[in-house]
Amino acid sequence: MVEATVCLIEDRGRFVLKDNIRGISIRKTVFPGGKLETGQTKEECVLDEVLKETGLRVRDLSYHGWCDSHFHDGTESWRVHIFRPAGFAGSIRSSREGPVYWSKKEEIPFERMWPDNRMWFGPVLDGNKVEATVHYKDRTGGEVLSYDMKVVGIAEHVNQNVVK
Repeated sequence: MVEATVCLIEDRGRFVLKDNIRGISIRKTVFPGGKLETGQTKEECVLDEVLKETGLRVRDLSYHGWCDSHFHDGTESWRVHIFRPAGFAGSIRSSREGPVYWSKKEEIPFERMWPDNRMWFGPVLDGNKVEATVHYKDRTGGEVLSYDMKVVGIAEHVNQNVVK
């Protein structure tokens, strides 16, 4: 199973989004994050990927659980770890990964995102920790075959304040 991260960075009711131009999420709008490298923790990954993709240095992370995506076309499965920071420093900038921008909560383009994002977004914003599993017809993520989500408690604070 491939492991990855996403980070919901919020400021005054707006969230950082990226229009992905490469990788598994090509042509999708995503929250910043990325795939874990060998030997990297999920916390190190989210810190590194957010900085690389957005120019922001996030701090005081809370861990909100995970969402497993299984693709029924024979491609790999993914576990995406969900984080929210208490704060950040810097200004957003786009990268070679794609354009980065702020979006008001009510204007988040869920129709251009992985469908599971819409399902776990509300519970995560409410401070919950989730465990979700989604089965997609194929790697495009266009058709959801089944979805299950459990709210398993309150998010865990991660003592990861140092950014490289």
